Amino acid sequence: MAGVGPVLTFCDRLRSPFTTYFSEPRFLVPNLRFVNAEETVEFDGKVELKEMGDFITFGCRSGKCGICSVRVVSGAENLSPKTSHEERLFALLKESDPAVRLACQSRAHGDAVLFEIN
Repeated sequence: MAGVGPVLTFCDRLRSPFTTYFSEPRFLVPNLRFVNAEETVEFDGKVELKEMGDFITFGCRSGKCGICSVRVVSGAENLSPKTSHEERLFALLKESDPAVRLACQSRAHGDAVLFEIN
């Protein structure tokens, strides 16, 4: 077969220069990027953001104080839906930006980029 390149296995394709995004097995592991802390954390499955105390400042951890407010820069679809605690607090604070979340009330199940507001 003239002009046909070598047959590549799945693993070979992952290392191919044409699939540089997938060149590392990392694409299977979701990660959270914390803009303020300049850190990225990889995790398996799901993670509660209140476990990320090294990167986000927390107060009450129950959705009542708002100290752990973050703006979701990207990956909002990879976070749990807003809770009633978040809706209530944001209504009181007149916060209408849908990208703002309480970290203590959020779980991630995929990649997201977060910016700490407080």
